[in-house]
Amino acid sequence: MMRADGYIYVSDLLAVSSLKKQKVTLPQVQHIVNSNDKKRFELKEEGGVMLIRAVQGHTITAVKDEDLLEKIINPFKFNQIIHGTYLDPLPLIMSSGLNRMARNHVHLAIGLPGDGVISGMRSSC
Repeated sequence: MMRADGYIYVSDLLAVSSLKKQKVTLPQVQHIVNSNDKKRFELKEEGGVMLIRAVQGHTITAVKDEDLLEKIINPFKFNQIIHGTYLDPLPLIMSSGLNRMARNHVHLAIGLPGDGVISGMRSSC
């Protein structure tokens, strides 16, 4: 069962038949989370129980934005924010703005790629 903040129990994840069949272990999940170049997942421990969630790209309405994300109220709070995209859609973005498409929200990252920004920037952009 997914919580409103997007977390599920790792034990529930490991009980999924395809992962159970492959005998995926907690150390393997930890390795995937820690080595993911875009930092797409987050693990935490609560009361001795491990939980995992995706930190971006949610389209599930059960995940409540207010429990997962920080809403930008004052855009002038940040010197630079970035949204990674390709050059082809840039004219449309410049004329009509960013569109969340089928996702729940638009992802932005603070800073620039050379400053260590990972989230929000594809390596091919």
